[in-house]
Amino acid sequence: MLAALAYAGTLPFIAGAVLAATGAAPVPGFGSGPQIATAWALTIASFMAGVHWGQYLSKGDEIGIGLPIASNGIAILGWLAFLSLQLPYALIAFAALFAILLATDRRLLKAGFIDTAYWRTRLGVSAIVIAALLVTALFA
Repeated sequence: MLAALAYAGTLPFIAGAVLAATGAAPVPGFGSGPQIATAWALTIASFMAGVHWGQYLSKGDEIGIGLPIASNGIAILGWLAFLSLQLPYALIAFAALFAILLATDRRLLKAGFIDTAYWRTRLGVSAIVIAALLVTALFA
């Protein structure tokens, strides 16, 4: 069930890419494809950074203080990208942030803090998200 929710979370990214690639008019109340993708990227990147914070809270000293510091850094960088970068660059910045979040999860997998089922879901979802963000940036 959680994997299905994770994959469902890719739908706004995919919609943003499709809207951008087709040159569709902005969706009333939501904006253009790139605007939709960027706002959703901020939301999900912050959420994923919070997941890392939660992992630190549950594992404590086993993980080390670096994880919550990095998770805060990701959330702050996402916020700054959203506020200060023009759309194509913000989308590319978010693609990079999602790659960093995935790399962090890979380290957590190797250290035994997350299981392989979670990792497989994260890998698949992240591949979709990063690809959709880059396609959206291309057409933004």
